[in-house]
Amino acid sequence: MTSAKTSILFAALSLIAVKAMARPPADDAELLGARVVHVQPMLLGDLDGRGMRRLAIAYGALPDAAAKAVRALGSPTLPGDAALGFSFAGNADAGDLIALQAGYVIGRMATHAAAGDVASVRAMGRWLAARSDALAFLSEPVTAGVAALVQRAEAGQVDGLSVARLFQDAELGIAAGPERGHGYLAAGLWTGTALIAGVTESGRAYLLQVGVQLIALLEEDAAFEGSDRHIAGIVRTIHAELSKDAPSLGVVTDAGRALLAIEPGVAP
Repeated sequence: MTSAKTSILFAALSLIAVKAMARPPADDAELLGARVVHVQPMLLGDLDGRGMRRLAIAYGALPDAAAKAVRALGSPTLPGDAALGFSFAGNADAGDLIALQAGYVIGRMATHAAAGDVASVRAMGRWLAARSDALAFLSEPVTAGVAALVQRAEAGQVDGLSVARLFQDAELGIAAGPERGHGYLAAGLWTGTALIAGVTESGRAYLLQVGVQLIALLEEDAAFEGSDRHIAGIVRTIHAELSKDAPSLGVVTDAGRALLAIEPGVAP
């Protein structure tokens, strides 16, 4: 996902952010563990941390009916180890594919934790733990965040704040590199997090905003006619569904299933 145009755009946006961004309110800085970053690339569009705050709050305020709907879904069917070691269509390698899948699993994991579905959280946490080495090419904040999530998953205690922080770290990784790996992680996170937006309105408007930027980022690099365009199409499907007054969980989870089913070396 490397391009001179994108790099120049990130640099310009970062310079503008440094000059124009005001200090975030104390409550936002506290919520994000005083880790609000003052130089943000374009994806989250969240210079003061408010969007991530709304997303984190959504996980802590899941209505009973929504929690029941999530528990009824159970853990998604996760890819086995066969995909490890293969190249991926659209110029992405195996590491990028695993980052994509891991992001989705993390987003789903936090939603199931909020719904009290401990068994599913543990199953997804163990799947994620088995892929820790394959994610080592990502930035140190991302790998540390994933390791912390794996530990919490065994207790069924993955929280929305951890997901919000990982979103931020993935965004910074897009700018610092490797761009494609962190971009795929962000795409997976967005797709997995869509489940929480499908069952509650809290944070939905912000997630839709991020989705627009994510589609643009993926399609900017879709000249390869491979994986990026396929993933962008999945994000578009979910985005369209979440834009409805009453989104269908079936459509959202089917799209997530399609993301996990993308096979290495096969062009869509």
